[in-house]
Amino acid sequence: MSPAAPLSYREMLRTLGGVLDAAGSALAVIHLTPRGARLYAEREGLPVRWSMAALAEAARQQCQQRATASAATAAPWARRLGWKLRLVGGMLDLDRPGACTLVVRPEEILVFNARGYRRTFAHAALERAAALAPAFRGQPTTCPVCDEPESLVQLLPAEGEELPASAGPTHRCQRCGAGVRLAPAEAP
Repeated sequence: MSPAAPLSYREMLRTLGGVLDAAGSALAVIHLTPRGARLYAEREGLPVRWSMAALAEAARQQCQQRATASAATAAPWARRLGWKLRLVGGMLDLDRPGACTLVVRPEEILVFNARGYRRTFAHAALERAAALAPAFRGQPTTCPVCDEPESLVQLLPAEGEELPASAGPTHRCQRCGAGVRLAPAEAP
């Protein structure tokens, strides 16, 4: 069997968030590396070691469930970790911290590594960013600077910051780092 292609941190964390949501776990420690992840959760019975192949398979299954809408959960959207961790993963794809550890708690997600990277994502800020995400749905994700397809990632505020100012960028390119301002779609 050939090794699985590496997933972005955004997809790895979205997938692990879905696993945590399905198990009903709100607390976790996740160690990410370019080869996979280790997941320690408050619920027993979840796999600890996740290779890229296992993550890719779980991502495929979750995508299939989302497409058939059979992944209904009793948890309200604001309590689900899948979308919160996806937003954090997008920022990690931009920051490129390498191997890092996430501590997932009800009020925040802490991210750090041995090289001094440290970032805190408050759930309230993640909820505000997620509330804007549907307004950006359907917008082009190709960077207008370097023309890289699917490279724009929605920016998240750092701890204590608000969402980007009306004149600032709303997205950043994973390839060239350019800040891009997308206008939210008008409500019908």
